[in-house]
Amino acid sequence: MTLLSAVRETADTVRAYYAQFRAALALIVERTSKTPKTHRGVTRLFHQIAKTEAGIDQAPAGDQTIAYRFKELAGYETTMVRLVTRQNASDAIAGAEHFATEVRRVLLPPPPGSPAP
Repeated sequence: MTLLSAVRETADTVRAYYAQFRAALALIVERTSKTPKTHRGVTRLFHQIAKTEAGIDQAPAGDQTIAYRFKELAGYETTMVRLVTRQNASDAIAGAEHFATEVRRVLLPPPPGSPAP
């Protein structure tokens, strides 16, 4: 793995985390009108909502926590650049897509005439 590819994979992982972060924040604001001031606050409130609201898949909540750990390591650990693999980045992106799809499903009503989930 070259340093350039390692940096790209790390950047992809961080972007995946922020996609999840923004989706979680949208759900929190919609449901509570609160705007958490920290990443930890977003994670905590999202987990609370996910536990109490019917229809939210619990798996994406875990994905967000894992992505946060990658984001923290990638942002603050210089050795992490070489530890994030292409598979880690792919998994983070897939997790972010699942997470955003789940939040979108919960926030947006189905189009008129569509079958019930």
